[in-house]
Amino acid sequence: MIDLHTVETAESGQQALQKFKAGIFDLVITDHIMTEMNGEQLAAALKARDAAVPVILLTGFGEIWRAENERLSAVDAVVAKPFSRSGLRQAMMQVVCATSSEEHKQQHVV
Repeated sequence: MIDLHTVETAESGQQALQKFKAGIFDLVITDHIMTEMNGEQLAAALKARDAAVPVILLTGFGEIWRAENERLSAVDAVVAKPFSRSGLRQAMMQVVCATSSEEHKQQHVV
């Protein structure tokens, strides 16, 4: 099965932020450990620019990270490594559907 997503890659958190500023993205998937800024910092910077963009954080720390960082609002979903294609796809659908649902609610508020 081919998902037909258009993907941009970045070698660092700073490069990812620059690409985000220059483009339009429906979803951001970031690693937790990166050079220059970590995934949490990138997510916060992205949300400061566009609060509606869903952000998925990939981490090798999985449940430990979730337990210690429950209140980080900049990350919409955490996917533990190693992950499967179906697991990542499920997280993508979850955050995109949640974002679409929120936008739909906001558009119909009178």
